[in-house]
Amino acid sequence: MKGKIVVRKSPDVLDFFLVENGEKYFLFQQGYTAGVWKYFQNGRWEEEIRRFHGWGYNPRLDKTMERLPSFVRYVRRYMISGVVA
Repeated sequence: MKGKIVVRKSPDVLDFFLVENGEKYFLFQQGYTAGVWKYFQNGRWEEEIRRFHGWGYNPRLDKTMERLPSFVRYVRRYMISGVVA
């Protein structure tokens, strides 16, 4: 089963999480921007993120989308699978 990316909003930051198999794993934190919050406020499946075609529309969202795959890979490798570095 593929995971879902969800975001928790604070007044000035967004916390990104991967939800997979009923568990929630912290990915990263970044400053709040309305465009990124609007895109992720209801959560997004990984498949949706891989098919993302909004490049150039919102530079901050573009940079967030570029960061996500590497953080998800890291969490899967070292936190979910239990591989010790």
